[in-house]
Formats: sequence, structure tokens, C-alpha cells
Amino acid sequence: MSREFAILILFVACLPALAERDETPLRRSIVLIRELQRQSKMSDARSACGAALPGADDPAAAATEKAALFTTCGNLSLRAGELAEGRTLLERALALWQNLFGPTHCQVAATTLDLAFAHRLAGRYELSEQHARRALGIYEGKCGPDSAMLHQTLISLSTTEIMLGRYAAAETNLNRALSLLTPAPVRDGPDAAEVYSILGLLYLRQGRYFDAERSYRRAGAVEDSGIGFARSSASLANVYIATGRYDKAAAACSQALPLLTGFLGPDHAEVAATLQILAQARQGQQRYGEAADLLQQALDIAVRAPGANRLNESIVLTNIGVSYARERRYAEAEASLRRAIQIQEKLGSDARRDCSVTLHNLALACDKQGRHARPRFDGAGGVSQGRLLHAGDPKSSAFGGTSQG
Repeated sequence: MSREFAILILFVACLPALAERDETPLRRSIVLIRELQRQSKMSDARSACGAALPGADDPAAAATEKAALFTTCGNLSLRAGELAEGRTLLERALALWQNLFGPTHCQVAATTLDLAFAHRLAGRYELSEQHARRALGIYEGKCGPDSAMLHQTLISLSTTEIMLGRYAAAETNLNRALSLLTPAPVRDGPDAAEVYSILGLLYLRQGRYFDAERSYRRAGAVEDSGIGFARSSASLANVYIATGRYDKAAAACSQALPLLTGFLGPDHAEVAATLQILAQARQGQQRYGEAADLLQQALDIAVRAPGANRLNESIVLTNIGVSYARERRYAEAEASLRRAIQIQEKLGSDARRDCSVTLHNLALACDKQGRHARPRFDGAGGVSQGRLLHAGDPKSSAFGGTSQG
């Protein structure tokens, strides 16, 4: 599964309350958008942003109101998958906050952290790390090195460090985040569950499966019901797959899916990600037709999503092709793999490794039909052995973290 399917919890900056003053159109819009967010009416909130944003071009509009609108709507855009739009709005907000309050204000740190999340979603991990470190420096300067205000920032930074393969630094920062939760009720609360979940991701990527399972179980024990428990169950399924325990992986996904669907709706990215994990479990059980059906469901969700991620779409198509090929449905496998390659070739260097895998699988599917396709490659660009390869990196598909794998 692709790194982009890492499911991460969105961090939305805690915006300052707007100062009491005369009612303005922008102020009314911000209040409306926040209320729609509170009611989880995200589509309506996005529409309200679209209606309000032109008002920010009014020279008479207050800078604080414009900054608050850009921050709110920028984060909404990220949640909707509109990454470029969200990043642009947050950059405009950051410039305004800095002009208003100076470069070391806590609101500047909060919006900088939102931008760290935006860059991480887009796979720009170096930029994400830079922004997270800047936010951490501001909070440390304002609140001290032992303040609980650092908790979310350390989680954001460590998640990016995991994506960059800086595992020792990530583990240090996660342990520091845990140490900030010293009171027992806090140490056993949802903030701690979030840290344990990201530690699980860290250990999974390192191949420390026992530690990963223990961390995910600890996260699930803290949140023994609800969406946190569902995410921990789906993450545990990744560990079970990595260790060949496919029946347990399928059971964990089957437990997580109805919960995630109930909390988030049937078309949410986390539902699609869990369907892909379950498909991996079915492939491990050699139930390839069921795996292909599950992957098709995940693909349908991905295609319907706003700001659809074409790389993820191509990876799901590749894995559908692999499932068909394992069932000896080679013509259907070829069709799916060719669709994946069309997308990957348009993406260029961003999809180079995944395109290598898909070309390899296409060559095998064609060989089985007595034809020859392009030369086979492995992930590093060399000639590969004649076996089917799955696209994406399952170790980066885990639930948890501050967003968003």
C-alpha cells in the first residue's frame, strides 16, 4: 500500500477568538464556517469558504479576520484533499499572522505546524520537517521545554522523521511527547494513545513487529471503543500481515471497517485504506478474487474523493492486476496494469519506483498470454526475477499520528 495512505489525524490550529468589534461579513462567515465544522458538515463548510474568500480581497477587511479565514479554510481544503489550495491559503495566513504578531507568536507556530502537515500530505517531508522544527522552536521559547503545548508539535515532527527514515530521532521525540503527559489521567488518555499509535508505525517500519504490536495494543486499550480503537485495529492488521498471520489480520480489519464507516462515512480515505489492508490479508489467504473485489471498492472511493491522488489510484490498479494474475485472469490483469501505467507515466519521477513494479507485473501477465511486453524491472531499476510484485509499501500504511504514510 502506498505511503500516501498513511492515515493521519488532522491538526487544526486553535485560532484565537476574534476580538469584540462591529459585526462584519468576514466575521459572520468565519463564525458560520466554524459552526459547520463543529457539526461535521464539512461539505457545507467548504461551500461557505468558497463564498467568503472573495471578501478577503476587500482592502477594508481587517487583517485578523482575513488571517483567521485563510487558516480555517486552508485546513478545510487539506481535509478535502485539495492540497495545493490548502497550502496556498495557509501560506497567506502565515504571512498575515507574522505581520500582525511577529515571527515568534504562538499563532504563527500553530499555522506553521498546519503547513508542516500540508507538506507531509504532499510527500514533501524535508519541508514538513523544517516547518515542524520551526513551530517547536517557537513553542519552546514561549512555553519552556517541558510544556504540554509541545505535545502535538513533537508528534508532527516525529511522524515526518519516520517518513524520512530518521527513526532514532523520531523515537526520542515520541518518548519526549509521552514524558509531557506525566499526570496519570493524561498519560492514559487519547493524547497518549496517539503517541503509542505512532510508535507502532515507527516499529512497523523498522521491522520491530513485537514492539509494533505492543504499541498498537496499548493505543487500543486506551481507546477501547470508537474511532481510536478502529484505527488501532486496522494498524494491528498491518503487523499481522507482516508476520504472516493473515486470519488475525482479516479479523482485525473486519472489526475496524464498520466502526470507521459509521464514524467517517463510507467514502472516507480511512475506509479505503482499511479495505486495502483487508485485501492484503485475503491475498495472504490466497483468496485472490475477494482481494480484487476489495481493491475495486477502495479504488471507487479513491476516484470519487475530491482532489483524488492519482499515484494511489495507480497503486490500487496495480494490486488489482496482481490479484487477477494470481487467479490466472491474465487479460483482466493486463488491462488493470495498463491503466496503472498510463497514470504513472503521466506522473513522471514521482511514480518512478511504482511504475517499475507495474511494468514488471505487466511483462509477466503478457508472458503468460504468449506475448512480450517491456523489460521487467525491480524497484531499484534492475532486472527482476519472474514473480509478481505488489505496489506500495505496506509498512508505511498505519493509522495514527498528527496529520496524513
